[in-house]
Amino acid sequence: MPDRTTLSTEVAVELAHALVADVAARSECRVLFIKGPVAVEQRLRPERSSTDADVWVDPRRQTTLIDALARHGWRRRPLPDGPRILESHSVTLLHHNWPCDIDVHRYFPGLLAGDSELFDLLWDRRQDVVIAGRPVPACDRLASSLVLAAHQLRDFTSVRNRSEYEWLVDELRGTLSDRDRTELRQLARDTGTTDSLRRFLLDIEIAPPQGPTTGEYERQLREWRMRASSNTPTSRWLFTIRRARWVERPRVMWRALFLPGDLLDQLHPEVGDNAVDRARARITRLGRGARALAPSLATAIRTRRDHEVTREH
Repeated sequence: MPDRTTLSTEVAVELAHALVADVAARSECRVLFIKGPVAVEQRLRPERSSTDADVWVDPRRQTTLIDALARHGWRRRPLPDGPRILESHSVTLLHHNWPCDIDVHRYFPGLLAGDSELFDLLWDRRQDVVIAGRPVPACDRLASSLVLAAHQLRDFTSVRNRSEYEWLVDELRGTLSDRDRTELRQLARDTGTTDSLRRFLLDIEIAPPQGPTTGEYERQLREWRMRASSNTPTSRWLFTIRRARWVERPRVMWRALFLPGDLLDQLHPEVGDNAVDRARARITRLGRGARALAPSLATAIRTRRDHEVTREH
């Protein structure tokens, strides 16, 4: 029997790009690769290893691509039924023979234009990037810079995200031409990032254009700002309770306070089945939540007030 070869994560991620590109082409699914090795090749991120392959699929074909990859042994990672501020934007796929994940995105948080229209726009701007020895379709460099900034600003408490954001800003300041800046300003308008990525545009010395004023855009922008300002469990539960209809709020509050068995298993699988351990985990969690309640409420109020002030001006 021949020896089995174990893939390194770095090699597996690159090969996963080639695999997904091939499966997508045969399944007639348009895809754009983002972040990871693509960003490194485009000199938008310092070189480091990635643990997954990020692919943005035409949202009208996400199920088709996931089903096609399932025929190659890729299965969905279960998504906990817990609180969240932003709607789930991707499906993570796992394979027992691969040491990496595949994240299949149908939209990207922070880019607030309509999902299908946004993908069509970015598809028309696509460029090929060579990964694992073969060209794969990717967002072009200017669009990729918006995707990366949105990713980094969504979790700006992360040391790595802050560091890579500063690297991105420094790189773009030194490489963007006047024509690039004009084009990127228009692209920000077209992708719905004039407000969500206002900080980024100012940091790379681009005056943000006026954003839309529709009710749906305002709702998405509020949720984006809330997610970017705080992503603690307490803040997510508070947002979920406030967003629920009045008739649903008692059930949501009960789940938040007492974490029924199914949700405890999903969010804290490390606790196990022992009744004492489960009770202790719930008590500990309530204590953490009580301590985090005042700061989370303050952050929510401040974010909402800042959003209203920004929109007035």
